[in-house]
Amino acid sequence: GTGKSHTLAATINAALLQAQTDGRPLRVLITAFTWSAIDNLLQPTFEQAENLLAGAAQFVRLTGRDQVPNLPEGFPDHIVRELNRHAPSAEIQRLRRMLTSPAAGDLVVMGATPSQTLNLIRARNAGGETYAEPLFDLIVIDEGSQLDVAHATLALAAAAARGHVICAGDPKQMAPIHK
Repeated sequence: GTGKSHTLAATINAALLQAQTDGRPLRVLITAFTWSAIDNLLQPTFEQAENLLAGAAQFVRLTGRDQVPNLPEGFPDHIVRELNRHAPSAEIQRLRRMLTSPAAGDLVVMGATPSQTLNLIRARNAGGETYAEPLFDLIVIDEGSQLDVAHATLALAAAAARGHVICAGDPKQMAPIHK
């Protein structure tokens, strides 16, 4: 390829390292229209972070209820978490708390489709209420040419007030949905 995934993984890890050095939290969303695109970026980002951050960053790859993810070979399957927005597990509720009220030094990287991101935004809390709060400081949209505006909006709804967005794509690999 063009090196886009390698460059994005390096960019995400540079942001994680800077946040760790500064002692501030960083919440990153990796999203795309397909799970394949998400996993193709999440996996090298995870592998680089393991070497650079020695496990300081928490990685999560969401999956839907009763879905068996088709993970690429070598993918760290221990980071896969099922999300049921109507009855989120204790683990998903902990993730939500970490994303909505991060402590200094919390580093989280989550891979999810825009629809799963919306499900996380709308997940019920322990009291049974739904709530929508900004969750991510950095949103990375891969294969951006394949994501229509409506789906992109679902992911962008999770952006923090001073959050940043990186949208990347390669029209030579996959034709854009709009020319």
